[in-house]
Amino acid sequence: MLPDYLIIGAARCGTTYIAQVLRSHPEVFMARQKELHFFERDYDKGMAFYESNFPSDDTGQYKVIGEATPAYLYFPEVPERIHRHLPDAKLIVSLRNPIDAAYSAYWKAYSADERTRRMTFEQKLEKEPRLIAGGRYAEQLARYLALFPRERIHVIVYEQLVAGPEAEFRRLFRFLGVAEDFVSPYMTQRINASGMKNGRSRLLRYAHRLFFRYIEVPSIAGWIERINFLPIPPMAPATRQRLQQEFAGPNAELGRLTGADLSAWSGDGRATVSDGR
Repeated sequence: MLPDYLIIGAARCGTTYIAQVLRSHPEVFMARQKELHFFERDYDKGMAFYESNFPSDDTGQYKVIGEATPAYLYFPEVPERIHRHLPDAKLIVSLRNPIDAAYSAYWKAYSADERTRRMTFEQKLEKEPRLIAGGRYAEQLARYLALFPRERIHVIVYEQLVAGPEAEFRRLFRFLGVAEDFVSPYMTQRINASGMKNGRSRLLRYAHRLFFRYIEVPSIAGWIERINFLPIPPMAPATRQRLQQEFAGPNAELGRLTGADLSAWSGDGRATVSDGR
């Protein structure tokens, strides 16, 4: 079987959290491996390879099946490929203030990469232009809207998800056509915690992944997450101001394109810095 829905993006915008909540819904199948990367990295392996990630027959257990690969939003060749093979798919995109998404990506790399630890955020922006290009959501979504009707693309604003997860997931469940009253234990996981992974212990980081993604015990995963965070220092005000000016036009276009309320993106970001999952 091929998927009914895809989480197509964006990076550092809560897609792991969204995928885990969907996976816990009894009427939803989510591919065990998050980020299959089929349509942008493994497309030459063929559709039979892709289909092997999903149930082989329809037992009636699930109303919808899908996967989550945030990179699908970014790469320009992906929308046409998805439309060619999954023209009726429902697409889910979570979008976050691109400044905070870039800052979150920097700190994720900082935790894991010795080279990044030798660079400031500003130096990282210069070295890796994709940190900025990845936040130009309007031009990326426009490629999908040229192929898919607007009603098949569900937009989640990350900051609204942080503020009211139950309401946002009811909207998502309604979009997918599954029971809206389901309340996942993963909805209480902290997605707005100010901190960086790998704060104190790599072993704890792996333990969190084990309990969150595989053993699926959210209470233990949340406890591990809380004790393994260090505060992320605030972004330099001059850097944030420069980036706000750079993204003013693209964000305005995104608002026009989607009708989404992006007012939370006009602040200083202190309420939304997180690991982004």
